[in-house]
Amino acid sequence: MRSLLLTAALLLCCLSCSAAWSGGVDTEWYGDGSARSYVISAPEELAGLAALVNAASDDFTDKSITLSGDIDLNGRQWTPIGKFGTTPAKTFAFEGTLDGGGNTIKNLTISGTGISAALFGYIGVSGVVKNITVTGSIAGDYEYLAGVADINRGVIERCENRAAVTGAAEDSRCAGIAARNFGRISYCVNSARVEGGEAAGIGCENGGYYPSGLYLAERAVIEGCENSGEIIGKAGGRATAGGIAVTANSYTLKNCKNSGPVKGRGNSALGGIVAETDSRTGAKSSSIDGCVNSGSVTLEGDGSGSGVGGIVGGTGGITKILNCRNTGNVSGPNAPVGGIAGRLGGKAGTSISNCVNSGTITSSYIDNESYAGGIAAINFLLIEDCANLGDIRLPGSGVSQNWTAAGGVAGANRGSGGMIRRCASAGRVESFSTYRGGIAGYNKAHDPQDDEGIITECAWLDSSAPRAAGDAETTAGACPFTSEQQQKIVTACLLVPFSATVAQNGAADFTLDLFPGTGAPFGSHVRELSAAVTPDNIAAAATKGAVVAVSGKSPGSAEMSVRVKFCPSDLSDPEFGPSETPHDIVLSAGINVVERIPAAGITLDKSAASLRKGETLTLAAAVTPADSTDAVIWASGSPEAASVADGKVTAHAPGTAVITARAGEFSAECMVTVIDTDTHYGGSGGCGAAPWSLLICLGAFCLQLRKNKK
Repeated sequence: MRSLLLTAALLLCCLSCSAAWSGGVDTEWYGDGSARSYVISAPEELAGLAALVNAASDDFTDKSITLSGDIDLNGRQWTPIGKFGTTPAKTFAFEGTLDGGGNTIKNLTISGTGISAALFGYIGVSGVVKNITVTGSIAGDYEYLAGVADINRGVIERCENRAAVTGAAEDSRCAGIAARNFGRISYCVNSARVEGGEAAGIGCENGGYYPSGLYLAERAVIEGCENSGEIIGKAGGRATAGGIAVTANSYTLKNCKNSGPVKGRGNSALGGIVAETDSRTGAKSSSIDGCVNSGSVTLEGDGSGSGVGGIVGGTGGITKILNCRNTGNVSGPNAPVGGIAGRLGGKAGTSISNCVNSGTITSSYIDNESYAGGIAAINFLLIEDCANLGDIRLPGSGVSQNWTAAGGVAGANRGSGGMIRRCASAGRVESFSTYRGGIAGYNKAHDPQDDEGIITECAWLDSSAPRAAGDAETTAGACPFTSEQQQKIVTACLLVPFSATVAQNGAADFTLDLFPGTGAPFGSHVRELSAAVTPDNIAAAATKGAVVAVSGKSPGSAEMSVRVKFCPSDLSDPEFGPSETPHDIVLSAGINVVERIPAAGITLDKSAASLRKGETLTLAAAVTPADSTDAVIWASGSPEAASVADGKVTAHAPGTAVITARAGEFSAECMVTVIDTDTHYGGSGGCGAAPWSLLICLGAFCLQLRKNKK
């Protein structure tokens, strides 16, 4: 018996060893090439696909390839599928469909020097790559590095990169999904660390110039994508980084989310979503719509950054930024640092509208221009219908100059073209500079002879700054409000969340939230709310009050459009009542319907916590099993005391609020006690001798009793 077991073990070992890829190539699965569909299951067969495409034997137009299981490349050097050459004769694109079937290509490894380093070198116009997860390591002295593709002119859909991407060269362009995207990237995820001269979680360069060097104004699309990996712009290079994309020209970026930290050094452009939009001759307009950043965006070193923003570092050409939200902290020395955009410039038509910032914004003055703004650090064009709830900080020393300014909406609102209208700021503005304003720190250009920027129909929290604009005693288009009045002021409305994965026959709720006030009557500001899903065979939507309920029908991807007749507060009215003329706003959300894996439980990392008014706390929810498709839905029992969005709790007014996280049929609760800023207490979540701490402990005990009774 013992000898039989030993023989069996040796046999299994031999089989395992024989399965390890040694770098060989197999094209027998291809036959004579007359078939329209193929199934491959071995690393040699995947290498055979690369050999066939790269030898121009077949580009697989109108043909499909399916992976029957995981493929382990065993850490051997990989040759990308397809490549872009200096001439058409040297260019080989993959034009077929590769469906990974949810399987993983493991241990993809590329190292050395060259042009392209990725699973695919070139996905052509009709090429589709979908349902694949990639793990491994892509590194070396290459110009373009990515997990899935160097060049994408087709479609990359439902792919995930878990392979670390590291460019050794200072001018390397690195991304989790595609280094150069001229096509469509939909519902993809990057969870790996990406570092390069330019680095992005999803697509590095997007739209605009095609690699031949000729401007073709190809329009790129990135939609419904997420990044949670650390994104680093390499020191010594441009050090430019974006949570989703780096540069973008003639593109659409929609319903994307970044939660990973974004970092860079030197003269960097950094953005939680996009580093910078480009401006080239003949360029079409670009849009960033319905995106959210919760990751930190940090310019390191001695700064001099060109723009650092929670959503976008800097804009060029014509760029529309709308319906976006930043909750991450954004910081950097000697740089324009903004909650939504660092530097809002480019051509007429560029704007930020219906956006909200609640992150802390910090621009530290050392010896160069430093601007800090809740929405934009420097505004040359238009900011409208926005709200800032985050604190604005401009620390420094020395003589205050006209290139240092901090404002609740904009650090500097430059003359002639700069306009801020129908915006409100409730965040504190702290600055060593005399140019400190509730709306704008500086409302002129550098030359005092230039015209003032325009501020109209705006309001700011009276305790946050002494006046609307730091360089003007009075500003006719702005008025202060008290903390009590803040609760009923509304200037923006957003869907929370911005996208959702819904199980087939399952449901998920979206909420239309109003900002900055949390106590404003919903019905007074929202006259109509309707929703539709396209295509309607994937999911359905229905509205009730402030909630849009989505039900999954069949697996697939869809887009939900929510139309709102929105009446913001009339900021010229001393009572700040809703305006009589509604604005028509169209919000969108990505819907991804999958087969359901039900939750078996959910826990929170805290059962009780105490916060001072204005403080925030991020709660972490753990759902079992880890691959459950049930979304975590957050709610506050008393949003006027403390609100919650994606687990981030914001304290508004003294009182208590039960924060609930729900996944499927299970829920977990945390009691949050909000303490007035003048009250001393024993610390967050503790049970010390202070009366507030005892109250928190009592609340936690009561919650536990409720759970036990259930």
